[in-house]
Amino acid sequence: MLSDGNIASVLNRLGVRTAKGNTWTQQRVRTFRNDHGVAAYREGERAERGEVILHEAASRLQVSKMTVVRLIKDGVLPAKQACLGAPYVIREMDLDLPAVQSAIKSGRAVSPDPRQGLLEYQ
Repeated sequence: MLSDGNIASVLNRLGVRTAKGNTWTQQRVRTFRNDHGVAAYREGERAERGEVILHEAASRLQVSKMTVVRLIKDGVLPAKQACLGAPYVIREMDLDLPAVQSAIKSGRAVSPDPRQGLLEYQ
């Protein structure tokens, strides 16, 4: 789902080390892929499958990335993650779901916690 450099970034952010205890680099990910027969990500592959990642979904919906995360957490927008910390993968067609469009129009991308108040500026 990601280029070798992006995979290295995710693994390092998660604190995952190589078998020798090293941090991940693009070259180490490439070597691991080659040794284990894992296909490389090809540029444009996600688009061919009709998938977008978080920032692409936010741009398409014209909302912030945090709004998209809230829609996912609320179960309004279906999304997958290969593992915790990996990018969300969203089917492009799911961005047009009536529930998603309704939530965006109504502004329902804020916390449903009743204890959360509004901050009034004067």
